[in-house]
Amino acid sequence: MKMKFVDVAVSIIFVLALIVIYFFWGCKLDLYITLLAGVVIVITGISKYVQYKKIKKLTSEEETEQ
Repeated sequence: MKMKFVDVAVSIIFVLALIVIYFFWGCKLDLYITLLAGVVIVITGISKYVQYKKIKKLTSEEETEQ
């Protein structure tokens, strides 16, 4: 459970950093970098969901065996 909290906290900090960069950086490539980072966030979120779903399934199977 602790690792899940860390994963969510890192994602939130990453999003906040992107917001700060988007408003204060002012570079021509800023929008593209922000969009790329957004894609990375979505892919990471999906992979975390699948990972925790598999962990939950394996944990429940292990408990039923014992």
